[in-house]
Amino acid sequence: MSNVNALWGSLLSGIVFGIGWIIFVDQIAYYNSCRESFLSSNTCGWKNTSEFQTAYSESCCYLQCNQRSNLTCESTVKGTCPGPDGGANFACGCALLSNCTLSSPVSQSSLDLSKDKYGGWKSLTGNAQLVYLPAILILLGFFMINTVESSDLTGELEYPNNVFIKVWFFTGSLIIFTSLAISLWLLIDVFAKDKSLHVGPGVGTVVQVSLVSLSCVFFWIARRLGEDSPNVGF
Repeated sequence: MSNVNALWGSLLSGIVFGIGWIIFVDQIAYYNSCRESFLSSNTCGWKNTSEFQTAYSESCCYLQCNQRSNLTCESTVKGTCPGPDGGANFACGCALLSNCTLSSPVSQSSLDLSKDKYGGWKSLTGNAQLVYLPAILILLGFFMINTVESSDLTGELEYPNNVFIKVWFFTGSLIIFTSLAISLWLLIDVFAKDKSLHVGPGVGTVVQVSLVSLSCVFFWIARRLGEDSPNVGF
């Protein structure tokens, strides 16, 4: 009976492991493909980010003010600017100082953002590129934990081997918890807060790490059931 339970446990572990990785890879691929399609067909229906809309409006007004002709200083330029999608118009107004300079100059970062061909959507760079780190750590933790037999933790090995095995197992467990913590931090503090990033990759990494952790538990239990069953092959 233990043979059958061990086999079913291993099968369940493999299924959960695979589902976790499929979800993670799918979310990364979906984000990148949607961002690239923004340049042409925009198959995902993404809208311009609010930061891009603001930067586009400020840049347009800035150009109108600098291109003024025969205006008296200390006056206000008013007009409209077409929206980045060609639809809505932005109300435009800017005050001029006595030296004919703008009272509120536009920052270079806003000017650069207004030219972004992706509508303000960022690629997975900076802190966002750490989305791959939990996936690497969870694989390492999975390997470390499942290279230890449950009998090795009961004190049957002699010193110093028993100490090394326990430290190895504890380190693997710590790595798994670390990957969970990093994935949650990425979702909450990076993807959810940055309006120029969709939360998909952040959700994907949390789901992936959670499912692989669960798969690790299933596989550990299955191996323990199969330790006394040499025909199982563990």
